[in-house]
Amino acid sequence: MDQIVIESDRTFSRRRMSLRVGKILPLYLCILFITSGSAQEANRAGMINGKVVDQANGVIQHAAVILLNGAGSVRLQETLTGQDGAFAFENVPPADYIVEVQRTGFAQVEKKVSLAAGQASPPLTIQMLVAGPGQQVNVTAEVNSFQTDESSTATKMNIPLNEIPQGVGVANQALIQSQQDIYFADAANNISGVNRDVLLAGDVGNALTIRGFPLGIFSNYYRDGFTFDGMVPSDATGVDRVEVLKGPASVLYGRATSGGIVNLITKEPLPATHVTFSLQADRFGAVRPTFDITGPIGSSDKVFYRLNAEFADALVVNV
Repeated sequence: MDQIVIESDRTFSRRRMSLRVGKILPLYLCILFITSGSAQEANRAGMINGKVVDQANGVIQHAAVILLNGAGSVRLQETLTGQDGAFAFENVPPADYIVEVQRTGFAQVEKKVSLAAGQASPPLTIQMLVAGPGQQVNVTAEVNSFQTDESSTATKMNIPLNEIPQGVGVANQALIQSQQDIYFADAANNISGVNRDVLLAGDVGNALTIRGFPLGIFSNYYRDGFTFDGMVPSDATGVDRVEVLKGPASVLYGRATSGGIVNLITKEPLPATHVTFSLQADRFGAVRPTFDITGPIGSSDKVFYRLNAEFADALVVNV
């Protein structure tokens, strides 16, 4: 009889334990489901959209809209505004962001946006202001620029160009080298008011007009301030720069046309040894090698030399 009672107690205990497990397991699964659903809800992506307008609320098309992280250091997405100025970023996780807008002619704009889980941010209206003249612009010049500060043609001594009342134009060595000019007229043609003489350019190659007046080939061309005795040589091998004195002020040099004169400043010897070799060729088989050698004579620091030479077996077309 006692064994039967004990067996009954064990059976009752097992049933009560099973009953407890049966109540706890659904509760645990319910909590797990709710927690998982909350995590998914917290990580559900949303959308950021809006429109870009100008100061008069007119839409701005093709503006670059960039989505950055909250620190503004990482680009996440990028798009362009459409015909109606609208933009949209989809599948954006909930977080803080910066929307940056760029468009040529307008000042750059940044706007902070906070996106909640699974929601779209309120439509943004980003207004861009026209970039005004108050913006700072930095302009830098190359070391070997085409600017020349001084000239000796107008006054026969080196004076800054901004202190000379006459009209003077200069094509320096940097310009000649950059264009690989063969004739000095190619360099002079860069000076305002100076053009090739269409009637004589085919025969002489360096006939010019200044302010519409033809110079011909005599008494209007000078080398280092002295007139040529004969026809003007066309080659620019030994020319350092071309200076043009415009207008009636050219009477400083004697009888000349009222258009002006052209003064060829030749290359001077240098105290340091320097050797330059160049080679020009064209598709027709013409070849033009040139040499430029300068330096001191012996160990002297007062006497220098300079040799400029070229060889051309045919006309090289300078294009």
